Order: sequence, then structure tokens, then C-alpha cells
Amino acid sequence: MSSAFPQRHERRSAGLGLITFVCFQFGFGLARTAFAYVIVIALASLLGSFTVSVVLSIVAVACLDNFFASPLFAMGVDAPDDIVRIATFLTTALVVTGLTEIPEWQMGIEHLAVLAPSLGAMPGDIGPFLVWQ
Repeated sequence: MSSAFPQRHERRSAGLGLITFVCFQFGFGLARTAFAYVIVIALASLLGSFTVSVVLSIVAVACLDNFFASPLFAMGVDAPDDIVRIATFLTTALVVTGLTEIPEWQMGIEHLAVLAPSLGAMPGDIGPFLVWQ
């Protein structure tokens, strides 16, 4: 295995750590930090794998809970608003991560639509697949 593989994941984790440090030092709240995390996760999901982005999203939730939601430096959230913010962040991060996989599925559907006539299939035979186009 190449040594470049772990380095790419370390850079993404370091990016998340750097964002955490900077946001904590400047006193940014949970919402601003979550937005910065979404940007990092979106970039990571565009450049990396789905699995790494999901793991990064879960680590980001742990960082938000530990460093930006009360009580600080403890796992657990006291304020209901913080629970909603963290849940919204996780949902958004996972949706963004999932959306980076759609072009591959879309290319598969388009490829199927092009191949169907050459395989003797009628357009109605692949109708359920064409709904997503």
C-alpha cells in the first residue's frame, strides 16, 4: 500500500483539527463551526471516499459536542437547541457526502439508457431507471 493513502486522510483530519482549534480560539459558536465543518467535509467527500467522509462527519459531531456544546469538554449536550444544531449538522454532512456519489450513479443510468437499445431492450423495459434522470 502506498504511503500517500494515509497521508491524504491525515490531511483531512488535520484540516478538521485546524478548524476546531481556530474556531475555539476565536470563540465561534456551534453553528459557525458546524458550517466550517460542512465545508471541510464537502471538500473531503469530493476528493476522497464516501467512507472516509462519513467517518470525518462522525468525528466532527464529536468535536462539536465536546468543544462547542455545553457542557464544554464533556460528551453530552444540555441545551435542546444544541441537540437540534448537531443533528442538523450531521444530516447536512451526510447528505452532502451522499450527493458526491450521485454522479457515479447518474453515469450508470445514462450508460444503461444508451446500451438498452443495443441489447434489444425497449425504452419501457428500463423505465424505472430512467425516472431518476
